[in-house]
Amino acid sequence: MSRQWRILVVDDDPIVCRSMAAWLTEDGHRVDTAASGEQAIELVLSERYAICFIDLKMPGGIDGLQTMREIRERRPDAACVIITAYAAIDTAVTAMKEGAVEYIVKPCNWNLLESSSWLNFYLGRDHTAKRLGIEPPRKKSAGKVEEQA
Repeated sequence: MSRQWRILVVDDDPIVCRSMAAWLTEDGHRVDTAASGEQAIELVLSERYAICFIDLKMPGGIDGLQTMREIRERRPDAACVIITAYAAIDTAVTAMKEGAVEYIVKPCNWNLLESSSWLNFYLGRDHTAKRLGIEPPRKKSAGKVEEQA
């Protein structure tokens, strides 16, 4: 199995939280969920998450961009992904400028996400390439070609 990551899913919709958590847990990752930005920030204070999937619009409290800012302030090494049903170019640009690694429009297409190079990089998943019949990347070393670990 690939490396196990700590992942946080932040969304006010419990169905989104459950489905993303199930998909990521199936890959062997440890997933926590939060129903609000405030709850996410509390969790980030006690856990080191490698990736945080954050809903852009959440009722009451702080929105996804502010949640991402707060998380990145406390854990600058965490990869933040904004997810939204309200896609707009201006919010996508803002999110990326402020450090989001990706901006995903709901409903999430699991097949596209699963083949995403950035996600596979962060999650360390190589089975997607194998399933698609793609050879794993190789690196050159001292005149030899070796498989990357």
